[in-house]
Amino acid sequence: MENKNVAEKQSFVETVVVGDKRISFNCHPEDVKKWAKEEQPGPNIIVLGDTAVHNDVPLANPEFPLLKSIFMQGGFDFAKKQVTQPLILVGTKKRVKAFYDALRLAFHGPSYQELRNQIRVDAKTRKLLLADQKYFANKNSEGEVIPFECFVVQKPFDKNGCALIDDELCIQKVLNQSDNYVVHFKGQEIPVKLTSDGEIGPSWTPPELKGIETPHQFRVFVLGSDSGFGKGPTTGYLIEMNGEYILWDCPPYVSVTLANNAIDPGEIKKIIISHIHDDHCNDLVKFARNGHGRIEIIATKEIIYSLKQKLAALMDISVVNVEHLFFWREIKVGTPTYINGYCFDFHYGFHPIPSLGATVTYNGNHLVTITGDTGFATVLEPAYEASAITATRKKQILDLLKNGKLIFADVGKAMIHGDPADLDGLELPHIQIYHTSDVPEKLQKKVNLAKPGNVYDAYAIIEMNPTVADVALIASVLNNLGIAESLKLVWTKNLSMQSEIWTKDSESVIIQQGSVVDDFFFIITHGKAEVVVNDHVVATLGKGDFFGEEALLTGNARNASIQAKTKLRLIAVPSALFKEMMREDFSLASELTGEKDPSCAITRLKKIWANRLVISQVRAFHALPAGKRNEIASKVQTMEFAPKEVIVRKGSTTDEVYIIARGKVEVKLNQPEMVNPILGVNELFGENVVLGYAPSRTCDVTAIEHTVVYMIPGEVFLRLYNEIPFVHIELITIKQERTVKVAS
Repeated sequence: MENKNVAEKQSFVETVVVGDKRISFNCHPEDVKKWAKEEQPGPNIIVLGDTAVHNDVPLANPEFPLLKSIFMQGGFDFAKKQVTQPLILVGTKKRVKAFYDALRLAFHGPSYQELRNQIRVDAKTRKLLLADQKYFANKNSEGEVIPFECFVVQKPFDKNGCALIDDELCIQKVLNQSDNYVVHFKGQEIPVKLTSDGEIGPSWTPPELKGIETPHQFRVFVLGSDSGFGKGPTTGYLIEMNGEYILWDCPPYVSVTLANNAIDPGEIKKIIISHIHDDHCNDLVKFARNGHGRIEIIATKEIIYSLKQKLAALMDISVVNVEHLFFWREIKVGTPTYINGYCFDFHYGFHPIPSLGATVTYNGNHLVTITGDTGFATVLEPAYEASAITATRKKQILDLLKNGKLIFADVGKAMIHGDPADLDGLELPHIQIYHTSDVPEKLQKKVNLAKPGNVYDAYAIIEMNPTVADVALIASVLNNLGIAESLKLVWTKNLSMQSEIWTKDSESVIIQQGSVVDDFFFIITHGKAEVVVNDHVVATLGKGDFFGEEALLTGNARNASIQAKTKLRLIAVPSALFKEMMREDFSLASELTGEKDPSCAITRLKKIWANRLVISQVRAFHALPAGKRNEIASKVQTMEFAPKEVIVRKGSTTDEVYIIARGKVEVKLNQPEMVNPILGVNELFGENVVLGYAPSRTCDVTAIEHTVVYMIPGEVFLRLYNEIPFVHIELITIKQERTVKVAS
């Protein structure tokens, strides 16, 4: 009996081995890659911990451990056609059921009833998908599809927190203690406490995307090309169209690759999900929790249905809350879909669950084909002989390899993918293979591997003039500054024509704290920069953020250093030009209003300077980009309260939300059996009315000591809640935590 982990300690993960049982308390994305590297078997029991997500990474990921257990560790006897060792899921009843349903959809796909009654897929498509699923499904000796409950067994905790595995083994959750367990085996006890200590992240080095800082009209970056069991980053692509990025699939830790190349989640406007296998969609959890805004997910309706169930399980939230995190765009195979002016013709691959590929054209010119996960001749021929597919569909899939300038082809083998042998006899220079880490020996001089970091821009129609993108960014910054509408056009032109373009290497210092230099106002067009105060990083800036304005307008010394975190491209606006713009905006505002201190850009900036530090430290706002935090800072109203003074009164129907900048408040529940919550600096309160949880204030909130609060208008707060996924999730979590705390 032993309690051991993989070679390095992992956050919220422990492994216990007792007898022939290997119990994994959680498992990170791509842990199967680490197990292979360390020659460790996978678990046959997975305990789904209480903490669902850490550092925007889902902690319980049983899909690939299930595949490893069934197909690589003898869990399925192919000779006898029967399951010999199912995967056991342990956890709360809610989590076990959610993961069971998500695994079923990833293993067998949606059922007939789901396709017909819930998803409402048309009869022709339904017939095609069900035929594919039935062909690939494991069958018993009578040729019948083996029910999913034979592969995965649910063992939820009972009311005493116990999950009885067999006569010798019981796993117990310590009640009222998060992520705390005891394994009982043959009279012995093994305590297990999951903590945040340890590593979480990829086992591979993120590739460099060369030339990413210069916009193009169309090009494809390879983010990964390996399989879910391989050593390298899993298959995914970054497609740039007219200077904007979309993702083709969202494999585990793809956000790490993007971050290493200074691309924010907010720069990804759309994500195409080909199917819901973990190696194609797991990192959506990161994008669901981004602080920029909702991203559009593009897929067919049955893939979207399955994806919502999966994300609900991974994040331990309801499907209703998942629906709020993205915009969902349903596409239909066979009907051209236009994205940023480019035509995507989607097709279904031949795969165990619904899986998409696409051919992309522009004005009739072929740009790229991504076959998606699909079998080719090696898989299609026996399927055709078994009447599982038609001759027409077989030809359509095989023809994907023959036509076009650039084709990414699946050669992942393993019965459900293409095979390198399928490429024999084809014209190969245009084919880039993926779902593999190397090129088979006989094809090494004939075919190319879609290596991570490769960029295919020889097929671009034109390279964009960076000035076009710069002009759009300047216009956006002037809008964020609050420059008068009548001045925006002329000053966008002035700044575009009279500014300088700077490029800085990583770790370069652009502004030095304490310096008194009247030089430039800066706008970031690509890359990341850190705001450093007294040798401490207090904020990170990215594309579209600006800095340097406070010292120029006040004449004070620079109050922070700005250092390049990555390679940086900047628009440097000369001080005189920037000041002239601000003076003209102020003069116009004064003339129009007759006020000495009118509402204008400089007034807005003064509020931002005064309030942005507190805003950045609020839990629900800390992931927001600097521009969003600045917007909140410019809208808040500062209020002061004496000890015992009421800030919010019970029964009031006002909908403002408050942030504590200094002091403490007491929430008076008026329920003797409950302890009144005490809230302190950087905590918020008063959100129930604007979010619709209550029609009026449910209790008084009173200052305990001299207290300063920032009041956020209800409509501003509601817009953040509805538009920013991170804010939405954090507020739901905060409400749940407060409910549990009050109840206990």
